[in-house]
Amino acid sequence: MKTAGEILKEARIEKKETIQEIARRIHIREDYLEALESNAYENLPQGPFAKGFLSTYAQELGLDSTRIVAVFRRDFGGPDSSEIIPKGIVKPIQRKVKKTLLPHVLSAVAVFALVGSFVYFQFRSFRQPPKLVVLEPLDQQQTHSPVIVRGKTATDVVVLVNTQTVSLNQDGEFYVELPLSLGEHTVIIEAVNRQGKSNTVQRSFDVIE
Repeated sequence: MKTAGEILKEARIEKKETIQEIARRIHIREDYLEALESNAYENLPQGPFAKGFLSTYAQELGLDSTRIVAVFRRDFGGPDSSEIIPKGIVKPIQRKVKKTLLPHVLSAVAVFALVGSFVYFQFRSFRQPPKLVVLEPLDQQQTHSPVIVRGKTATDVVVLVNTQTVSLNQDGEFYVELPLSLGEHTVIIEAVNRQGKSNTVQRSFDVIE
């Protein structure tokens, strides 16, 4: 799946615009825009700048800024943090080595346990599809237009309703209204995580007056 940077770059090239032209219009440095397109978020200022730059750049290119930020969260995580820290740039904290053997052994055991737990849960997360709970609509129910589609999933996934990306709030909840004609309809809700694993729920219902 494409990254947020790849989507931005393709949209800019399709519009036949240069980074220099866009940088002048939205008042963001050229090297920052280049970092966004190449997913080099470590080259951006610290703090909540990455999402702000992504949103502004996406809007300038006529893209859905909510979708771009959702793709960024899927790839780099940290949706609820005020500081976006991409993978690979966090440096470990240097700790003083204990002079006595017992504290050193206890520390090693604790670190080993933490690392083992982290690897185990990461392995499970990698193999399993994301959790997806659809609260509305109910299957085989009769309802009215617009049809409400709402549910909950993890905060670091992309949710699609009939192939259209919908936004998540900070708790992983989504809500969208679909204006539909009278008769039988089927809606497909899909959640896709950073590993490309997906979970799909299909609901069929009748729209009545």
